[in-house]
Amino acid sequence: MTISIRKLRHALDFIDAHDNFVKPHGALRLREASEEDRHWACRTPAMAAGISGHIWTLQELLCHKA
Repeated sequence: MTISIRKLRHALDFIDAHDNFVKPHGALRLREASEEDRHWACRTPAMAAGISGHIWTLQELLCHKA
């Protein structure tokens, strides 16, 4: 079975988008302002870069038109 370069590129682009918009990264979390210091706000790399304001759902990613 031969996988075309185009299909491979699309698969890699999807993985990159998922990792940047859907999957929060532990090192990017922010401490929330509260009485207890044990509350953290999860963030994705896209949120940390200022590209997105929220964690995307998988449905949002799949339905997004570029």
